Amino acid sequence: MRSKIRTARAAVVSLFAVFFLSLSAAFSPAWAGTALVVGGVGQPTVPDWVMKELLNDKFANDIRHDIYWPAQAKPFTTGTYTLGQSVAIGVDNLYAEIMGATEPITVVGMSGGSLVVDDTMRRLLDNPSTAPGVDDITFVIIADSSRQSFINRTKYSSRLDYTYQPAPETTYDVVVVTGEYDGFADFPDRWWNFTAVLNAYAGVLTEHIPTAFADLDSVPLENITITYNSVGGKTTHYLVPAATLPLVKLFPGLKAREEELKRQIDAAYKRNDPVPTAARTAATVEAVQTEDTGDEESAAAPAAEPASAPADSDATSGDDEAESSEGVEESVADDEATGSEEDEGLVSLDTDEGDGSDDGEKVADGVDDDDASIDDEDLVSLDDDETVSQDTEGSESAGKENDSDDEAESSDDEAADSGDSNESGDSGSEND
Repeated sequence: MRSKIRTARAAVVSLFAVFFLSLSAAFSPAWAGTALVVGGVGQPTVPDWVMKELLNDKFANDIRHDIYWPAQAKPFTTGTYTLGQSVAIGVDNLYAEIMGATEPITVVGMSGGSLVVDDTMRRLLDNPSTAPGVDDITFVIIADSSRQSFINRTKYSSRLDYTYQPAPETTYDVVVVTGEYDGFADFPDRWWNFTAVLNAYAGVLTEHIPTAFADLDSVPLENITITYNSVGGKTTHYLVPAATLPLVKLFPGLKAREEELKRQIDAAYKRNDPVPTAARTAATVEAVQTEDTGDEESAAAPAAEPASAPADSDATSGDDEAESSEGVEESVADDEATGSEEDEGLVSLDTDEGDGSDDGEKVADGVDDDDASIDDEDLVSLDDDETVSQDTEGSESAGKENDSDDEAESSDDEAADSGDSNESGDSGSEND
C-alpha cells in the first residue's frame, strides 16, 4: 500500500515538473540570439525598451546588450572625448562582446554608432582566424551618415579627429536602413538643388530618429537593393519611404504644392534619374536577337539590366563629385553634434569645393534621323539615274535601228537604179 502511495506521489511530482518546464519553454525567447546595440552620438547607452522596439520589434526575442561608448565629439559636444577617441573605445568594447558570444549575434549600429560597427568589422578582417563565421553574425546599420556616395575615399577630419573611409568589404551579411530625405544619411547627390537641401535639413528633424523604428516588411520592393562586394559579402539596402515631404511636415501650408516640390526634390537624387536611352536600346536589341535564336529564358534577362545603368553613369562622374564633396562630411557633423543629443550621425556638408555637377553626363543617341533621310535621298537619286541611263540607252539603240533601216532602204534604191541602168544598156545593145 505504501509503495503505491509513493509511486502515485512521484507521478504527481513528475507531472508538475513537466508542466513548469513547458511553461518556461513557452515564455523563453523563440530564437536564442543576441543583439548588440550601439547608440548614436550623445547616446552612450541605449535603454532596453528602445532596443526592443528597434525596426518594429525586430529584436524582441533576442538577448539584448547595449555597447557603451562615450558618444562624444569634442568640441561639438560636451565632454572630453573627440569623435575618434569615442569610436576607438566603442570598438574595443564591441569587439570584446563579439569574441565572447557563443550564440548567433546581430550587431546594430545607429547613426554615429555605425562608425563603431564599421571599424569593428575592419578589426575582424584583420583577425580572420578568430573572427566569427559568416553564419554566426549579421550587421545592421541604421541611419548611417558615412555610407553615402560622396564618401568614396579615406579622408581624415582634423575637426572630428576621425578618419572617414568607404564601407568595409567583408564576407558578412550587412543590412543598411536609410530614411528617405534624412539629411544625415540621405543628403542630395546634387547639393546645388536648394529646395532639396532645405528638405534634407528638415528630414534631420522628421526622418532621422524614426528610421530606427521602421517596419522593413512594409518597404516597397523598388526601395530594396541587394549588392555583392568583391569578397562575396551581401548588402541589403532598405530605403524607408517618407509618406510626406519633411518640408511639408514642418510647414503644413506647403501641402498644396507637395507634388510639385517632390518632383523638384527627387531630381536632386541620382536614384531617380531615368534609364539612359542607349542602355535601354541595347537591352531591347539584345532581347530581340536572343528571341530570334529561340532562347526565351535569356531573352527575358536583358530587360532587367537597365536598372543598373544609372550606376554606370554615376561612375563616370564620381571622381569629380568626390572632389566637390570633399568637405561635405564635416559640416553636417557640426550641425548634428551641436543639435539633438539623442541619436546623431556625423558627416560634413561643406559645399564650397567644386560643383560636382552631373550636367555634363551624356547619353548616347540612337539612329540619326537626318542621316537616315540623306541615305534615302541617295537611294532615290541612284534609282533615278539608273532609269535615265536605261532610257538613254534604249533611245540610242532605237536610233541605231532606224539608221540601219535607212541604210537598207538606200541600198535597195541603189540596186534598183543599177537595175534600171542595166536594162537601158541591154536595150541599147539590142537596138545596135
